[in-house]
Amino acid sequence: MRSGGRARALIGLALGLLLAGPARAASPGAACEAAGLAAEAANGIPHGLLLAIGRVESGRYAARLGRVTPWPWAVDVVGTGALFDSRRAALATARGAVAAGQRNVDLGCFQVNLAAHPDAFSSLRQALVPAANAAYAGAFLARLHAQLGSWRAAAATYHSQTAALGAPYLRAVLASWADPGATLPVALGAGPGQTGDPTWGGVTKGAGMQPITPGSAPASAEIGPVVHVGWPAGIAR
Repeated sequence: MRSGGRARALIGLALGLLLAGPARAASPGAACEAAGLAAEAANGIPHGLLLAIGRVESGRYAARLGRVTPWPWAVDVVGTGALFDSRRAALATARGAVAAGQRNVDLGCFQVNLAAHPDAFSSLRQALVPAANAAYAGAFLARLHAQLGSWRAAAATYHSQTAALGAPYLRAVLASWADPGATLPVALGAGPGQTGDPTWGGVTKGAGMQPITPGSAPASAEIGPVVHVGWPAGIAR
């Protein structure tokens, strides 16, 4: 999925909203939250939905905040993820992977995949900036909603077009949305042969946003029957 002028404009908008804030974020996770809220507002995304996706993708318990938040210095290389304590360490890992010829790398608060979205950012450093990462992720989620006609389908397809993969991911997102104060990320229900990533608290994390092929995405009806967490009242599906 190629980023366009609108995505770059949204990145600028999110950066401006953050810089205009009364104080710097209390923690790296709080910076992801502020950026996610700005991206939700800019794209008409239901309040808290993008943040729930972020917690599933890169959730880390922030002791200073007393809750799990998306984490800006999250790097996943071919399914092996790590949450770093500094942007410098995360950037070094990302640069090392790319220098070795690897493009299947997920970066930042909302785990944008470099192979699927090669034009999302101007640099690896920018991908780890919460405002830039959230702006692109929010614009992508909004495009999925416009194509699929449902926020529920858009959230599932953010992870995968394959219903068998998108459905459990959607369950995790809805569970996190319903209980944003949970102390650990929500497990996606690893199947046979799958193990959780211990860096993410021993649960299976999201695999990073993937591109959508027009005409091949699952209909929302394919996803609905497996959802066990109620959709928030008053929010259009």
